[in-house]
Amino acid sequence: VFPKLTLTGAKKAQKTMADLLRPKRGVALPLLIVALFSWDAGSFSLPKKSEPRSPIPRNAMTSVHPEVPPMDEMPQTEQPNVISLRNEADLAEVLERVTKTGQILVVDYYAPWCRACQKLLRYMHKIAPEPKLRNVEFATVDFDRSEELVKSRHVDRLPTMEIYCGQNLKQRWSGANTRRFSERLESAIDEFAGVVSG
Repeated sequence: VFPKLTLTGAKKAQKTMADLLRPKRGVALPLLIVALFSWDAGSFSLPKKSEPRSPIPRNAMTSVHPEVPPMDEMPQTEQPNVISLRNEADLAEVLERVTKTGQILVVDYYAPWCRACQKLLRYMHKIAPEPKLRNVEFATVDFDRSEELVKSRHVDRLPTMEIYCGQNLKQRWSGANTRRFSERLESAIDEFAGVVSG
């Protein structure tokens, strides 16, 4: 029934497929397959391994100052419209400033160990210097270092983005979809431009 399978080895022995499927040492192959598929995965757990911390030194994250990019592959130029926030006072100060200057504020809540956060953060740093975003200020909040601000803003998912037009929170969402981020930012800019000109 089964075709012959020739194996080469030291003895150059020939075995049929039936020989290969025959139970060895009292364990039948069908029982082995059933055991593998019905194995309780809940009884096995891998040791929890923390991901490596961000290469940003603690003193690089100062409040309301240009932020040092967290990834090595990010441009090393300082971006004046990207800042770091650490507490409620920093956020209030920036909101007051952007209200006076007629700017939009984008706040990104991220964590150095969150890959999706890093993806969105890289994208934000990439688009920040674009001329069409000159009236947008970007702020980042490190989830691990800004507990007070994170708790007061009820951030429970990462990354979380907020867009403010003046003092008003216009949009808030979680997720690292860069296309959705761009669409929401463009709609906020258009809406804000209509309010300012109208």
